[in-house]
Amino acid sequence: MASKDKVRAYSDRLSALDASFLDVESETAPMHMACVLVFDGEALLDEHGALPMARLRRYIDHALDGCERYRQRLDYVPGLRQPVWVDDERFDLDFHLRRASVPAPGTDRELKALAGTLLSQHIDRSRPLWEIYLVDGLSDERVAMIIKAHHCMVDGVGGMQLLMALLRPYRDTKVPRGKSSWSPRPAPSGLGMLRSELRYRRKAITRLVRSMNRHELRERVSGVWSAVKTGLPGWRTDTTFTSNDVGPQRRLEWTTVDLDGVKEIKSSLGGTVNDVVLAIVAGAARRYLKRQGIDPEAVDPLRAILPVHTGGPERLRTGNQVAMVMAKLPVDEPSPRDRLHQVVEDTSELKHDSHQVEGAKLVEDIADVATQKLLSGAFKLAMNARAFDMIVTNVKGPSFPLYLLDARLRCVYPVVPLMPKQNLGIALFSYEGRIHWGFNSDWECFPAVDDFVSDLQTSFAELERTLPEAPEQVAGVAG
Repeated sequence: MASKDKVRAYSDRLSALDASFLDVESETAPMHMACVLVFDGEALLDEHGALPMARLRRYIDHALDGCERYRQRLDYVPGLRQPVWVDDERFDLDFHLRRASVPAPGTDRELKALAGTLLSQHIDRSRPLWEIYLVDGLSDERVAMIIKAHHCMVDGVGGMQLLMALLRPYRDTKVPRGKSSWSPRPAPSGLGMLRSELRYRRKAITRLVRSMNRHELRERVSGVWSAVKTGLPGWRTDTTFTSNDVGPQRRLEWTTVDLDGVKEIKSSLGGTVNDVVLAIVAGAARRYLKRQGIDPEAVDPLRAILPVHTGGPERLRTGNQVAMVMAKLPVDEPSPRDRLHQVVEDTSELKHDSHQVEGAKLVEDIADVATQKLLSGAFKLAMNARAFDMIVTNVKGPSFPLYLLDARLRCVYPVVPLMPKQNLGIALFSYEGRIHWGFNSDWECFPAVDDFVSDLQTSFAELERTLPEAPEQVAGVAG
């Protein structure tokens, strides 16, 4: 490689949406995405039942060559405080890749407790914003991997980049020899960063003005107004799913349902897979409210934030390519079938009439050339006003098996971070014919998350029983 003084300086700015996840992070609300992966570990463990850490470290070191963001840290443009990515000149894989063990008997209960503890901890902002924990001590010779990455780096879909770099669709025991050949590029000077940022904003303003005709601007503005009307009809009081602020500790739960069962409901009753998911969540929320002694027909309509992917496959490399839209959860409707129909009606309006996606992009584009505080300020206003009760995000994964070397991946439980004042986040990942649900909750304000998961299983079963000639026994739910 050429000497350092001949290598071109490198930096990559964060979009306003990416930067907003840095700004809304608080002491009690870390903004990292996460997932818990569980493997058949028999082929991976050595003869003593231990993880071969040196071999795995070398494998992951080379896998990161296709994910440059994971060797970069934050820096800031002088004066403007615009965050940018620069290569981390002191990158140390051992800081990010760690080993952990669960106590006996090594069931999912112990794994959930470990994951909750790890996800309660902030990521060091002076280094690349991710961590991986390789976990042994699980029963049945299983091995787990817990991945944390700050939301400013990736969204749910973008997180697939790291998974596909680490995992393969076939068994492969080959591990490259030696260390990766990666070498950091120098960061620009402060003056160079400032000039580059001013140049970017000048060009971005020109593109923004030229890209919008009168009709498009009207649609985007109406989309902003639609989101405001949906989310801020008044200053809402706490619900079971919101509070004055979340505590610092997290409690995780997860479950799995058959994807074919969800698709059968969709095909028979209408809507999309996401519509069925929202109807299941609405049914679970209705049951959970009743558990708490709350009449679901007497509360304000519950609302869920839905991240909608806005980028094509060519944009999956880094950053957030989503727009946040708001959907109603019809918890006041006692009929499972009618709940789904109401969800379908609401999401159809979101897609075709409300222009909320276009409105969200307008706010993001303006914030990107003006100040990122515009977007993070909108998030904070929505959180303070209890504009939404939970986040529900659904990522489509591969239908074929994946492997870490020769260890088959069995389960992928995703985790979405909790915003301040939010007690529950729900994330889904489809893999090998099943939908894996991950539930992230506040330890103190939402302690009975396992009850919510039970209510969700019942809600799914209720929908299945509405299908023509549905069997009495519902076989599609696993705890």
